[in-house]
Amino acid sequence: SNTPFESPYGVAAGGENQILVADTGNKRIATIAVPAAGTEILYLSLARGGTADGIPFADEDILHYHSEDNSWYHFLNGSALGLQYVDIDAFSVQEDGAVLLSIDRRLYLTDVGWVGGEDILQYADSRLTLFLDGSTVGLSGASENVDAIAFSPDGRLLVSSSGNSNTPRTGGGRLFTADEDLIVFNPLSGPRGKGSWELFLDGSDIF
Repeated sequence: SNTPFESPYGVAAGGENQILVADTGNKRIATIAVPAAGTEILYLSLARGGTADGIPFADEDILHYHSEDNSWYHFLNGSALGLQYVDIDAFSVQEDGAVLLSIDRRLYLTDVGWVGGEDILQYADSRLTLFLDGSTVGLSGASENVDAIAFSPDGRLLVSSSGNSNTPRTGGGRLFTADEDLIVFNPLSGPRGKGSWELFLDGSDIF
């Protein structure tokens, strides 16, 4: 089914190469197919805490599922990083093991300062740093909370927001996008500096 999750509460291993998700808002148990053994690892962070095959987790954690041994493990313990009062609502695991992540609301972190839903943090070398200050690149307000992070084939940063966004457009003017769209960042001086955005994927074209 293509029905989006609404308040997913818990996950568990199902049959061979399957993940079961308790989709409480839609009153269903959803089945997700995962790659065959030894091919990939599945990473998840959910909107509520729960257990995954007996492994307890909170909404600030990231889990990974190993298809090879059909087991769940903690990948990132958010409370150990000071994230126990927020939810990780977007993340991307990089090839070198670093994690880019965004949170759902404003929070003060001792080593970083104030961060909000428009910002992107990087976890590497056992610490959090600021990867992208959303306020310097036109992201602000509740509707421009980052809720998806990825990279384009040419290595540029991709994000989606939880609501409509109004950002500086590459080439001039303003770029108006909706929550189903993906926008790509074109930096002026490196990925953390100022820059502008262009539309990468118009979600209304596929839904």
